[in-house]
Amino acid sequence: MYFFNRQGTNWFLVFALALFVGCGGKEDAKVVQPAGGAAATGTTGGTAKGTDVNPGISVPGIDDEPTPAVDNTSDSSSKVDPAVQQRVAAMGAQIKTQSEKRAAGAAELTGLREIGLSIHSYYDAQQSLPAVNGSGLKDAKYPGLSWRVYLLPYLEQNNLFEQFKLDEPWDSEHNKALISKMPSQFGKNEEGKTRIHALSGAGTAFAENAGAKLFDATDGMSNTLMVVEGGADTADFWTKPGGLAFDVNEPLKCLGQLDDEFKVLMMDGFARRLSKNVDPATFAKLAQKADGQPVSLDSVEIAAKESAPKIKVNPPITPLAPTSKQLDLSFIPQEAFAAAIVHPRRIFEHAVVKKTRDLYFPSGLGLSGDRMATDLDMVLERSEEMSGALGLAPQNVDEIVVLLHKDVVQAAMQGPQNGIPPIGVVIRNSAPIEIEPVVHALSEKSSVTEIQDFEGVSLIVSVHEKAAIAFINDSTLIGGQLDFVKSMIKAKDQGGTGSGLLKRLSGAGNRHIVLAVDAVPVEPTVKLLSAELPGPLALFSAYITGAKELLLTADLDDAEMVRLDLEFKSPQLAMGLFGVVDAQFQQAKEQAPQWRSMIEADPAGKGFLPTFDQLVAEAKLVNSENTISVTIPRLKDLEKIPELLKPAVDQAKKATEQVNRRNNLKMIGLAFHNYESAMRAFPAANGPGAEPLPHPGLSWRVYLLPYLDESGLYQEFKLDEPWDSDHNKALIARMPKVFGTNPEGKTSIHIFAGKGAPFQDNVGLKISDITDGTSNTILAIEAGEDVADIWTKPGGLAFDADMPLKSIGNVKEFNILMMDGSVRLLRNINAELFGRLIQHQDGGTIELE
Repeated sequence: MYFFNRQGTNWFLVFALALFVGCGGKEDAKVVQPAGGAAATGTTGGTAKGTDVNPGISVPGIDDEPTPAVDNTSDSSSKVDPAVQQRVAAMGAQIKTQSEKRAAGAAELTGLREIGLSIHSYYDAQQSLPAVNGSGLKDAKYPGLSWRVYLLPYLEQNNLFEQFKLDEPWDSEHNKALISKMPSQFGKNEEGKTRIHALSGAGTAFAENAGAKLFDATDGMSNTLMVVEGGADTADFWTKPGGLAFDVNEPLKCLGQLDDEFKVLMMDGFARRLSKNVDPATFAKLAQKADGQPVSLDSVEIAAKESAPKIKVNPPITPLAPTSKQLDLSFIPQEAFAAAIVHPRRIFEHAVVKKTRDLYFPSGLGLSGDRMATDLDMVLERSEEMSGALGLAPQNVDEIVVLLHKDVVQAAMQGPQNGIPPIGVVIRNSAPIEIEPVVHALSEKSSVTEIQDFEGVSLIVSVHEKAAIAFINDSTLIGGQLDFVKSMIKAKDQGGTGSGLLKRLSGAGNRHIVLAVDAVPVEPTVKLLSAELPGPLALFSAYITGAKELLLTADLDDAEMVRLDLEFKSPQLAMGLFGVVDAQFQQAKEQAPQWRSMIEADPAGKGFLPTFDQLVAEAKLVNSENTISVTIPRLKDLEKIPELLKPAVDQAKKATEQVNRRNNLKMIGLAFHNYESAMRAFPAANGPGAEPLPHPGLSWRVYLLPYLDESGLYQEFKLDEPWDSDHNKALIARMPKVFGTNPEGKTSIHIFAGKGAPFQDNVGLKISDITDGTSNTILAIEAGEDVADIWTKPGGLAFDADMPLKSIGNVKEFNILMMDGSVRLLRNINAELFGRLIQHQDGGTIELE
């Protein structure tokens, strides 16, 4: 239902867009446009003249002649290249072996995660962890069996647990007979020996006899090891008590002769593979639960991935060629009921889009550089993911076709257990794709991958997901749900005739964007779901079930820049919906003068008046027989719009930057509190501020790094050296963005230090010290750029109770971070009031509006 409701809402929004953007006159809206009129003419294939772009939908007097079938067999982008198929097939045995190995490795990690879950379940029941030689419970009378035995009831092995005699040692005649029944989570050794161990010794998660508490891990459960996989020489009977004897001076010695990688289980239940080349000192910090040096696994050298060819994105090898007047309909099967076709390269290389890119994205479309922080970020990030996975750059792709099978709604409602829904994609690239590295990358993303041959095409199949990708030639690939992809291959040589969808597409013209829907194949599903439409949408159920076809086209160079045709089963339905939509058009027309006045009064909006007037005069809503059509003309000032939008965009960027700065302060506040939870105090102005870390000489910001997802950078600092030592100075340029983007490593994020201020040298502030209340006291401030300083340099803004505003620099408004983690924006604040907000023990409480 969710899927259908979303689609129903989108249909309504399409009409709403037409109401408020294309607000034509009343007399225009109710007139059936005669042949040759403005609403009837359009272009085909990006030219300026031509016949109706949508002859597949019948409008009397416009398209009386049927559209001829289109022969696509001559298009080289649709030809199967046997040499490419042989290249893919040749990799079949290799990627299947690799995928099976990965599947086995994933199963091992799953077993380790199950152990972690059982330990937490044991803790929930017993309020302590097991000990290395027993249950760990205070009243336990029977030490002498491994901690693994006491996890059995939580690994769905209660019957095995009940067979043990807990009052006998692990090697008693009775208990020895159970060794061969070792659960699979601990390994598959026939002798009952396991390489899965707890670490034992001072500071480790498990205690010798008494059960430890989770809250004893003050470094954080995600930063502390609980269980490890030792080398083959450490294998021992799984029922035998004890653990690997950890020595902080030789932390890796207890692991024995490791393979290239080994598995670890953290106290939070997260399992991962680590490289045997992990730094010993880092491993020691992970092994100790309360050494005051939390280390994130993200900063640890993980197991090396299997070597695979590097994916390269090839640039276009030719200039943008003239386009065909007709779409290439190869690979569109009869079972498809909807198609979306986009031509990214034509759009990216359009003059208006180029100008937009130059104005707003001068550093390019990558994730680096100065760019608007909007929803477009997510789109560009997904584009980069596609580039990395398939060796494609969106701006280099000639065409993307997305197809929906007529059963896609039912499949989506059934859930993921049957694999992905029947969706298919065709991608035609402007340059050859590096096939071998892409095939390797795709196989790494699936648990089991194999190569299957289907009608001369080598399919790269993800077995469990029931998905497939195929290279038709070195620049064309198709992919999607396995059975649907096979249908697409069968349809590779058909041309423009057959289903209603193909007929619509054959008359759509090769425009920048084409969206076509043939509702007839999904009519039973639509009827079933429309009966459950909620609220206002139920009023449109008759129109939804009565819709027959939809065609939406858009092209920046056509006289009809946007056109929407919606065909119904009867003229009565079309006229009924037309009446509803036209009423909104009339309301929009009545409000048009008011909107025009608002635009004219806005200095940044005056330039849009010609465009607004054109839309009001020329956008059309037409009802003809059983079809409603909405057309939006090509804007005469289209080339000017990027420049006209720049003031508004700059204002939006400024607002977004302010939001980002506020969010950065919130992240810093959260890091302060996480640090305080682990260390029982905030960092001092010049160091950690907590025992046993006696290394002053670095900023408080450095000590927050592990709590800002910057553990790797934190590990590179030499904490026993000052901020300006040769080693530490080299790290200044790597200032995290949460503190700012100054290339010199200077930040305007400061604390207040000195007499009366919360922060002092050497001494960490405790929450209990803030007697004025955390919501009434400033924790940090975003001061003026003129007082920015090196982010690793210890200290803070010098607080002067007589002139508290003096140290914040030249700034009229600024963000403050309160001790409770909230962020406020201050403007023109009274100096006395500001001083009271800084002082944490002056006895005054301030409520900010």
